[in-house]
Amino acid sequence: MLNKMREKHSKRILWALVIIIVPAFVLWIGQGSLKSSKVNKIGTIDDKKITFDMYRHHMQLAHIFLLLNMVESDKTTAQDLESLAMNFLLLLTEAKNQAISASDTEVVDFIKNHPFMSSFFSDGIFDQQSYENFLKRLSSNYRLGLTVRDFEEYIRDIIKIEKIFEKNVDIKVKEQDLKELYLKDTQTAKIEYIYLPYDKFKVDIGITPKELEDFYSNNKAIFKREPKVKLEYCIVGDDEETREELLKLIPSVKNIKELKEKINLDVKTTKFLGLNDPIENIGWQPQINSIAFALEPNKIGPLIQTEKGLVIIEKIESQESFTPALSEIENEVRSALILDKAKKDAELFANDILSQLNAQPNVTFKDFAFEKKLEYKETGEFKFYDYIEGLGLDENLSKIIFSLNNGQLSDEAVLLASGAYIIKLKEKTEFDPEDYKAKKPSYEYMIRVSLEQRARLEFIDKLRKKYDLKLYSYINQ
Repeated sequence: MLNKMREKHSKRILWALVIIIVPAFVLWIGQGSLKSSKVNKIGTIDDKKITFDMYRHHMQLAHIFLLLNMVESDKTTAQDLESLAMNFLLLLTEAKNQAISASDTEVVDFIKNHPFMSSFFSDGIFDQQSYENFLKRLSSNYRLGLTVRDFEEYIRDIIKIEKIFEKNVDIKVKEQDLKELYLKDTQTAKIEYIYLPYDKFKVDIGITPKELEDFYSNNKAIFKREPKVKLEYCIVGDDEETREELLKLIPSVKNIKELKEKINLDVKTTKFLGLNDPIENIGWQPQINSIAFALEPNKIGPLIQTEKGLVIIEKIESQESFTPALSEIENEVRSALILDKAKKDAELFANDILSQLNAQPNVTFKDFAFEKKLEYKETGEFKFYDYIEGLGLDENLSKIIFSLNNGQLSDEAVLLASGAYIIKLKEKTEFDPEDYKAKKPSYEYMIRVSLEQRARLEFIDKLRKKYDLKLYSYINQ
């Protein structure tokens, strides 16, 4: 344990540091392979080399940080861990440049106050044996190989990381934002509305070839086909015997064909995939798709750790984005034009109805709808983020509704996916100052956490640009 101790605690360190994981880095090559290489440079930061020892230290730091914050390991991928480790590298580089340090006393206080370790200070007496046993169990269970000194230096790094955030991230919670969050969470409303489905305004006659051509020319983005790639890939489970052999072979092969000649692999080929398409046997993994699009053709990609094991990918064919000729998709263009005209006609009709309603303030909304033979409905109570019966889940719609006063009509028709809506607020609950006062601290905490997370992400992004951090997809011997 540290030599310098005192009973008086300094400022308590916040345990629940916001976990900032930006999926900008990939585990390009297995650690087992790295360890067996004479690695002296695996990346750069601020034009200085990142050695494997530096990389390993920050990976270990990230692992310990997640354990101390009770993040379940099975919910953290290798990419998550590496992203967090590289963020810590950026933060500690900045802390060094700003001469931010952590004293022995602060390390002691951190351990004293942490829920995992406070029991080592029962009745103010430090139990050295229990502390060392705890570190042995931690090391054994998670293969960390921690000494007491190692662990305390990692704690020192965690404190410095929090200090750099405290110094550079300034959060101010506005009263207006608090009230807005409180109302969104507690206020309820009821509405009545007239529904005008687009289908009633669709007309599939009288469309000239010129109209069709003009609509196609002015709306090509609607009909654009996304770029796609075709992949070869294989999955090697974490418990498979071939895993270690694979890690050794990866640095020396150029593509999956070469790899398959040296090791038995079950290689599969995909159909053409878009950025958001699932991969058979893997599922929806946007990160894998993004990596695939960035790869050079016919070259093996980085090793990607997933829940199902290590994934090896290779892009074998690309299909650039394009817009089909009008002659190839004429029916699709015609349908889109008919719907566009129907939306415009529905909006004009709805706003005319609104004008008539505003001109007849003594006529009830419901009676007017029945007189005009329009589809009328009303809802039960709902809150800002609730699904609204008959209208769906739409934040912009909720903003319109909750901005109205009791008995007020919306200024314009609301256009949603299936039709136009004329909305009238029947009633909404009033702001309760006493209830707000009681709940204000919890809402302030929620906003502060959200703002702090965003600000920390922005700060790390600035550091990434400032220090130009890079990890290589190859090893410099």
